[in-house]
Amino acid sequence: MGAAYCKFISILIGFGGTLAKAMQRSKYRILGLVGQGQYGKVYCASDRQKGKLVALKELSHERSPTNQFLQELWYIISLQHPNIAACLGLEHIQNGRYLVMDYCEAGTLRGLIEGDQTLGLLEGLQIIVEILEGLDYAHQRGIIHCDLKPENILLTIVAGKWQPKLSDFGIARRLPSHHDIGSSSQSPGGSPAYMAPERFYGMYSAQSDVYAMGVVLYELLVGDRPFHGLFSELMWAHMNHRVERPTFLPECLQNILQKSLEKLPARRFPSAGAMAESLKAAMADPSVQEIGDRLIPWYLPSQMTRTGEAADSLDPDSNAIDSLEFYDLPHKFNNPPPSDSQPLLASNPTHLYSATGSNVIAWSYTEQQSQSFTVSESVVSLYPMSHGCYILTNNYLHWWHNSSPQPDSQSLGFLPQIFKDTGTNIKKTTLSISQDVVQSHLNSSRQAHLLPEWQRDYLTIAVPGQLRFYSLTKGLTNPHHSTDDKGHSSVKLLKVISVSTQILPQLTFIDGRHLLATWSNTKPSSPKTIFQMYSRRGAPMGTIKLPINVNQVFATPHPYTILALCQHQPLTLLQINLKPLSVIRVAVASPPTALFMADWGYGWTIEPGKMQIFNWSGHRLVEYNCPVATALAPWKQTGLALVPSTGYSIKVVDSLGLPLQELSEDIDV
Repeated sequence: MGAAYCKFISILIGFGGTLAKAMQRSKYRILGLVGQGQYGKVYCASDRQKGKLVALKELSHERSPTNQFLQELWYIISLQHPNIAACLGLEHIQNGRYLVMDYCEAGTLRGLIEGDQTLGLLEGLQIIVEILEGLDYAHQRGIIHCDLKPENILLTIVAGKWQPKLSDFGIARRLPSHHDIGSSSQSPGGSPAYMAPERFYGMYSAQSDVYAMGVVLYELLVGDRPFHGLFSELMWAHMNHRVERPTFLPECLQNILQKSLEKLPARRFPSAGAMAESLKAAMADPSVQEIGDRLIPWYLPSQMTRTGEAADSLDPDSNAIDSLEFYDLPHKFNNPPPSDSQPLLASNPTHLYSATGSNVIAWSYTEQQSQSFTVSESVVSLYPMSHGCYILTNNYLHWWHNSSPQPDSQSLGFLPQIFKDTGTNIKKTTLSISQDVVQSHLNSSRQAHLLPEWQRDYLTIAVPGQLRFYSLTKGLTNPHHSTDDKGHSSVKLLKVISVSTQILPQLTFIDGRHLLATWSNTKPSSPKTIFQMYSRRGAPMGTIKLPINVNQVFATPHPYTILALCQHQPLTLLQINLKPLSVIRVAVASPPTALFMADWGYGWTIEPGKMQIFNWSGHRLVEYNCPVATALAPWKQTGLALVPSTGYSIKVVDSLGLPLQELSEDIDV
């Protein structure tokens, strides 16, 4: 990532306040708040000269005395391991002290545990192995972490896979030798749910960290911690209650959990490295290999009872499987669609649009009626705007305004001059039109960046070796704008940018002002995707590079967020946030047949006939039985429209039964 990305993201965020002012003379630019640590806030920032993203970890004077601050600084500077978050420096400004750390864009292990089963068994075990290897490296240097938990295991993407990094050495202890046992008269600190029995007495050793990793492994596999309660209840449980073996796991994994969670340190694994070797052997065991792709945790947190036991069924209030009652929208084709035509759906806050072959139909939510018309070619894509819809065919771009009483040739606004000299066939992925509104159905105060309807829309087209940026002025929207002699919209070429490759990118306007061009290689051995950002007028805004292969990119109603399907991982969907950079992975049970996005969340249909719906935190809200769809689109406030995989009917349901209040509170803008 370069300095231009930092310029781009700072424009998006407009981060202000006293901290931003205090950092004006710093070598780092604050981009956004990404978390809250034990001793202060954690920010994403960028190096003003190099453009590298870093994490700034606040260590306040009140929560972290100078001696503790210097202790953590010494620990992490002395530890250089790929599975330990590196300290890159110290930033001391007028109003605080900050450790400059590796930035990990994929969140924490806690996010994966609570992220609706996004890990395969072998992948999850590999994460634990790598953390144990980093932990063993620290132990060999006499450093005991003393606060291991999923929140302190960060994740970044390396070669398309998660790489874990151990962080937060704020209460770490030092021993002359990793074989020793230390003691302290101070409060033990740490997190009681993960503390070894001896830690409650102020004693610590390498085996104390092994016990904590046993709890982390248990939670990753099972979906919940072995013990719950207040501090005194947790202390009693860790000291006196044996952990029940989760019998649904392969026996080799049960044995590892039992040994790591022994009450006496001498009965546990002698080192973190020994536990890692046992896990490697278990990963090669046939009983584990056979279920290596099974998603973990075995049970979701919503399936656990208050006592920590697995419930017999899903929580009926959270993930209940039920059927949706759709009804058909009446419609009639002017021309019989070709047998191989692909139905399309799109919507805005007032209308639903459908295209099949050369037939286009629009339904008004308020007037309860439809209008239909025919274009000269089969429709390639639909681009709904706040006040109408663009309709793309192979050679023409049509415009239809919602206020037209009956669409006709005047209101379609043919624009063949855009494509006349491109010398290539236009595809929907190589053309994008700016969204003129970011509209919220749920909360009008969240409406953002509304461009007045008299203002231009913007169009970008990719041709081999070039990106072409145009402005579109719709004469029908404002009679004072000039049009041609037929009343069509005017088109103006703003800029032509040469690119170094003949490969066509996928183009996506992420809002009304910023375009994302995406190039991805096809080599699974060296995955890489380049996201190049531009203003709508063609000004370069910066580049993001991620070590993943992205197959498709989708703009979303959520500000500065895209969804991406992975090319060589068809059961993985990525939610990539640019405010600041973060990546959330969502597991897909089978390849989606259709995808939809609304301002409250997104979802898809999969074979053999299910719909899964998620919120913008990546958590699954509900799963329904429904027809397998070839096209999906939001309908009204929280309803849905779909085209079944068989036939050309259009089915809608007025409400998905989602809690509006919870949805609106969940979205962070």
